[in-house]
Amino acid sequence: LFRSHALSIITSTENQYSVFLDALKFGKPILIEKPISINPDELNLIVKNEDISKVIVNLNRRHYKSVQSLKKLIQRNIKNMSFVVNIPEFTWDLNPEEQYAKSYFIDNSVHVIDIINYLFGNVREITAVKTKQSNLPNIAAVCRTNSGAVGTFNISFSSSANISIKIRRAHV
Repeated sequence: LFRSHALSIITSTENQYSVFLDALKFGKPILIEKPISINPDELNLIVKNEDISKVIVNLNRRHYKSVQSLKKLIQRNIKNMSFVVNIPEFTWDLNPEEQYAKSYFIDNSVHVIDIINYLFGNVREITAVKTKQSNLPNIAAVCRTNSGAVGTFNISFSSSANISIKIRRAHV
């Protein structure tokens, strides 16, 4: 009989939640791809689950050297910080059908939102506008983080193919 010390869940977003619930029954630590669900009711149930401390969501981009270097810089100057993040959602192999575009959009953009939380503190207020261009979603948002940093981010299929983060520190 095979015995494991942990579980890793890699499946489509549509199946993620039900597989996750089954995996919780084993009582093992779980590494899961993101997003676990896009359904707000399911997400609320996950957060309230007492076994959630055993779950690690695979948000790996915060461990990139470039993000780590930026984190050190920001920690020295976090007061009066503002930021602008542009997030491209372009990929050469993207199927332009809306059902695939939405899945890709969610799967990729969650990394950048995690980086904002990691660099500047968790987002505590947000106002966003969603548009559609050629059946593909675009989002523009303004947010404030727990550290007091204020910023904007744009998630778009029509932006350039590189993520950019601009940081400004107000002189008071």
